[in-house]
Amino acid sequence: MKIKIKLAGLDELKSKFKMLRSGVDSSTLEAWTNAIQETAKEICNDVNGSRIKLKAINNENLHAEFADKISIDCIIKSIEAYLNSMPSPTKEIYKKFIVDLEKKKKIFNTDASI
Repeated sequence: MKIKIKLAGLDELKSKFKMLRSGVDSSTLEAWTNAIQETAKEICNDVNGSRIKLKAINNENLHAEFADKISIDCIIKSIEAYLNSMPSPTKEIYKKFIVDLEKKKKIFNTDASI
């Protein structure tokens, strides 16, 4: 496999190597997260965004806030709708996230965030 990277400076080089090591580009993860959040809001009819909030943090971490178990289901359905279109490293992050959401549903309380 041949990889070609054009760089301007040392900080950019470090950033690209970190991305290659993890296999996940932060802008790609953020784009998928935004798409998933918007779709989940549509599924749950969360027009003002008060029930569902998703955020990509760093290259491999996701944060979710949700109002109830139904909101969790909307997030999961939204992720599942996009999974087959995602690059493999991103897909693996979201598969794990679904498992985490399923666990959260079982122990759901009013302080609902992971």
